[in-house]
Amino acid sequence: MKYFLVAHADDYTRRTLETAIDDLGYQVEIVQDGLDVVDRTLDDKPDALLLGLNIPGVSGLQIARTLRTLQTTKQLPILFVTDNTTESTRVLQAALSGVACLQAPLEMGRVREQLMRLVAHSETGGSVKLPQSDSAETLAITDPPTGLFSRTYILHRLAYEGARAVRYQHELAVILLSLNNINQIVKRHGQRGADLICMETANLIRRSIRTVDLVGRTENAQFLIILPETDSQGGGAAAQRLCNVLEAAQFFVDETSEHIRVCAGVTHLSQTNANDYLALFAYAETALHRAQGNPTRRIIEG
Repeated sequence: MKYFLVAHADDYTRRTLETAIDDLGYQVEIVQDGLDVVDRTLDDKPDALLLGLNIPGVSGLQIARTLRTLQTTKQLPILFVTDNTTESTRVLQAALSGVACLQAPLEMGRVREQLMRLVAHSETGGSVKLPQSDSAETLAITDPPTGLFSRTYILHRLAYEGARAVRYQHELAVILLSLNNINQIVKRHGQRGADLICMETANLIRRSIRTVDLVGRTENAQFLIILPETDSQGGGAAAQRLCNVLEAAQFFVDETSEHIRVCAGVTHLSQTNANDYLALFAYAETALHRAQGNPTRRIIEG
C-alpha cells in the first residue's frame, strides 16, 4: 500500500489531503513538526511527501532542500500545497528537481490527479538532479564542510532515538569522538587544512558504521555517532574500531602527511536506566573529557 506523509500548518488543507489520500486507498500520516518530518521520512520511507511552507520547527523548503542532499531521499517525490501565488512563486524560485506545486483553493479532483502523478513518479523512480548550491536553508540540518548532520539536528535526533528506544524497549549506544591534535594541525596548515582533515574524517566514519547508524558534527573536531539497537559491548567495540581506522589513516594537506590522534567517550541506554535518555549526550561528553585527560586509555565508557 502506498504511504504518504503530510505536513501542513492549515487544518482544512490537512483534512482535505487526508480525505483524498484515503479515497484512493492509500495510507496517510499527519506530522506536525518540521524536524519530525525529516525523522519520519528517513525512518519510514514514504512514497511521497506533501508539504506546506510554514511548518513549525523547520520550514517546508528547508525540509525539501535537506532531503534532496541525502542519498536515500534524493528521488523522493515532494508536493508543495501552497496557500497563494506568493508561496507558489517561492517554491518555483527554489528550483528543486522532483518538486511539484498545488495551489489553493483545493479542488478534490485536482488533488487526486496530483496524488496519482506522485504515485507514478515513485513507481518509475524518476531521476532527480541534486541542487548544486549550499543554501542556508539546507544548512539548518547539515554541516557545510563535512556533509554530516549539524549539531542542532544530531542532538535532536539523539533525543528522538532515545525516546524511541525507551518506547520499544531497545538498547542504544552513543559515541562522542574527538580529534585531539586538531589545534596543532591548525597551527601548521591553518583552518583550511583542519577542515580538509575533518571532511576526510567524516568520510571514514561514514564508511565504518552501519547504514542505520547516524553521525553528526557537534564541534569543530568532535563527532557524535548514534547506534540504535546496540548494547554497551557493541558500542565499545564500534568506538574501538573507529579509533583504529582513524588513527591508521594517512591524511595529506599541502602534500604533507598528517596523522590524527583520537579519543572517545561511550555511553549506553538500557532498560535499567531508560529515564536517562535525555542526558545521553552529557554522559558521553563526560566520558570523552575523562578520556582526553587519560594518558593510557583513549576510550572511556560512562
